[in-house]
Amino acid sequence: MPDFRQNPLTGQWVIIAPERDQRPQPARAALESLPNFDNACPFCPGNERETPPELFAYRFDHSQPDTPGWTVRCFPNKFPATKLDAKEVPTPDSIAFAPKNPTIVQLGKTDSKLCEHQPATGQHEVVVDSPAHDVPFAAQGDRQAALIIETLRHRSRMLIQARDVKYISIFKNHGRAAGATIDHPHFQILATAIVPPVANNMLLRQESFAKENGRAFFDVLLEEELELNRRVIAANDEFVALSPFAPQAPCEMWIVPREPVPFFGELGDEPVRLLATLLRDLLHRLQSRRGDPDYNLVIHSGPRTLRAQDHFRMFIQVFPRSTAPGGFELGSNTFINPIAPEDVPNLLRAASEP
Repeated sequence: MPDFRQNPLTGQWVIIAPERDQRPQPARAALESLPNFDNACPFCPGNERETPPELFAYRFDHSQPDTPGWTVRCFPNKFPATKLDAKEVPTPDSIAFAPKNPTIVQLGKTDSKLCEHQPATGQHEVVVDSPAHDVPFAAQGDRQAALIIETLRHRSRMLIQARDVKYISIFKNHGRAAGATIDHPHFQILATAIVPPVANNMLLRQESFAKENGRAFFDVLLEEELELNRRVIAANDEFVALSPFAPQAPCEMWIVPREPVPFFGELGDEPVRLLATLLRDLLHRLQSRRGDPDYNLVIHSGPRTLRAQDHFRMFIQVFPRSTAPGGFELGSNTFINPIAPEDVPNLLRAASEP
C-alpha cells in the first residue's frame, strides 16, 4: 500500500510507492569513459587562463597562482548568478566565524503592486575537486576529500563576511540530469543577499519545534533514528548518515552532525576530516549500487541571522536524479518515490569499500 509521508523539517509531503519501482524504465545511456586530462576543459591543469583569476588554491609545490601545480582550486564563476561590488569582497585580514547582523536591503519599486526586485548581490564561485578530469568525489582518497571540504569551509568563512551576504549555498551537480555542464568534478558556492524560502522555512520549523518541545529538532531526530536503526546508513563520532523518513528521491541521503553546528563554516578540523571520509563513502556506495546516477549534493547552512545561531543545524543532502519529476510532482509539489527509505541502508551497505 502506498504511503503518504510528511517531511518534518520542511512540511513537504511525499508518496512512497514501492510498486512503481517495477515500471519499465528507459535504458540509461552507457557511461562514457572520461580521459584523465581534457585539453578542451577549462578546469584541467594548463588551462588556468580559461577561468577568472583564482581566489584560493592548495599548492604544495610552491607554484604560482593560475598555473599548474594546484591540488584544489577556487575561482569566481565565469558566468555568475550573483556579484559583489569590488569594495565588498572579503579579504583574509580578519575572519569572523560568527555571522554579523546583515544590512537591510531595500527592494526596488516597479509599476506593479505585486512585483518587487533588487540587485542580485552576492558571489558565485567554483571549487575544482582535483586536477584529474575523470576522478569524481566518490573516488577521491581521504586526504584529497578532506582538502576539498576544507576549501569549501574556507571560502564559506570568507564570504559570510561580505556586508550584504545573508545566505551561502554550497552544492555539487553531478551529471547532466543534475544540471552539470562541465564534466570535470567541481563544487559551486553561491552567496546571496536574500534568504531562500526553503532555508527560512527550515529555520522557522526548527525554531518552532524547539520552543514547543524544549529540545532541538535534530537532537530528537537523531535519537529516534539511532534507536530505531531502520534508516541509518552509516555513522562516525561526529556525523550520522541516514535515509530520511520522507525522501523526495530514491536513495536520498542526509548527513547530520551529532552536535548543534548552525553554520558549515564553524566545523572544526577533525569534523571536516570525518565528514569528508563519510561523504566520499556514501557517494561511492551510491555509485556502486545504483549505477552511478546523476545527483545533486547540497550543504544546507544556516542563514546569517541570530535566530539561526540558536536554532539551525547544518546538514548535507544528497539528491539522486534517477527519476524525473512528472506532471503530478510539478503540479502539486508532492514527489512520488518508488523506494522506501527503510530499504536504502541494506541496499547501500552491500556496496564494496572505496
